[in-house]
Amino acid sequence: MTATSLEDAAKLATMYTTLPEAILELERRRRDPELQKKVREFLDGHDHRINTDPEPYFCYTRHITSANFEFDILWNMVKEHTDYKLYLLEGSTKFVTQNMEKYFLAKMFFCKPSPPGIDTSDRQALDTYKTCDFNSWNGKPMHDIRMDTGELLVDFHHRILFDEYPETRDRIEFVEHYEWLLEARKKYDHRYTAFFASFIMHGILFENNDFLSSEEDIIIHNEIIPSYESIYKHFGLKPLIVSIVDISIAHSDYWLWYNWSIREKYNLMSPNSVTHKSGKALLE
Repeated sequence: MTATSLEDAAKLATMYTTLPEAILELERRRRDPELQKKVREFLDGHDHRINTDPEPYFCYTRHITSANFEFDILWNMVKEHTDYKLYLLEGSTKFVTQNMEKYFLAKMFFCKPSPPGIDTSDRQALDTYKTCDFNSWNGKPMHDIRMDTGELLVDFHHRILFDEYPETRDRIEFVEHYEWLLEARKKYDHRYTAFFASFIMHGILFENNDFLSSEEDIIIHNEIIPSYESIYKHFGLKPLIVSIVDISIAHSDYWLWYNWSIREKYNLMSPNSVTHKSGKALLE
């Protein structure tokens, strides 16, 4: 982690609210008509589609939602709160292997799960499964990628998600939101300003920001933190954001890996078993 990202990590730590606190605060804010008016005026017609939901909601955003360790933790956090729909916001941005989230969607790493709260920095991935030819799809939209089997990568990950978590079918809704982000960006100084405004009184965002690559580091420094700070300054309130993983152990690519049982259940076997260490994944 760079010196700059160490400073940003300290700022990120102040952004988060615990889930019990966030639920209570959201209920309080939704009873405040003046706050509702202020949010409405700030967004000025740039509301995200999910804000048309009259009920409070949970939100999780990834390029493609997948049944990795991070989602497992998320689902166990939210599944008992049945009054809240979980919106899964996705965006078909270009595939680049320098982005760790995209990389681990295309090349899956498998290991046995770690007990909660255990440092994952030295975890060993026992095998990997490369879903597609990276050279053929580099620079192409994520949702256009076809695996070597012919199945769309996004359909593959969603299929496994529903197979592993069948109870999610009645609780989640996939929403494409990349185009909305681009449009909203034209009105505000930073990419996520309008997005974070949604979590003043509409819903609760679940996030796991990290510094696994220089690309994420730059986005956090140039976009996420300034967007958050502008919303906090305008409303005098924190956007309600809950950390999926304890920030003390969040800096690890382990959370983007998969349970060994998924490898066996879906026969996702590489020709030669390999071992990788968390935090030191080989970009190959």
